[in-house]
Amino acid sequence: RRAQAVEAWTAGHCANHPLSLVRFFDGYEIYGSTVRVLVISDAIDAALLLMPLDPARARSTQIAVRSTKVPPVGSTLTVIGHPTSAIRGPNEGRWTTTYARMGQIAADPETGAIQYDIYCSRCGPGDSGSGVFDGDGRLVGIVYGVTQIENVAGGRLPDGLYAQVVPVASLR
Repeated sequence: RRAQAVEAWTAGHCANHPLSLVRFFDGYEIYGSTVRVLVISDAIDAALLLMPLDPARARSTQIAVRSTKVPPVGSTLTVIGHPTSAIRGPNEGRWTTTYARMGQIAADPETGAIQYDIYCSRCGPGDSGSGVFDGDGRLVGIVYGVTQIENVAGGRLPDGLYAQVVPVASLR
């Protein structure tokens, strides 16, 4: 948090894509002219944004607490984001909450960077940059991709959509 702005992590490919859909942060355009990209990582798919806010709003913004441990496989996670489907749906322009299960920890096949795979039946296009939170409300990481693979979380969950998550420890 800064005096007249907040910093927020998103997926790196969202920050450097010139045709990104316009998203909203509590009424403020974040992929418009007022947002600056501070860092785009070369090692992970993440970018740090600076979003200007009036000083009172910046002071009152609740800051996410980072998790200090990896959630156990199968534990429930909360994904808070702004997928493309929310823009086209009846709650156009609103944040969405989706629940997920922690899957395996893996290395990204392209970069070798550590990532989490989570089972997320409602994740889809546009969820990149969404925050992933553990059962205590602590930030675990951010979604950077969604794919369809076999069930890595175990139990009775079917094969379906899985999201790849940049762990919070990688966001510095």
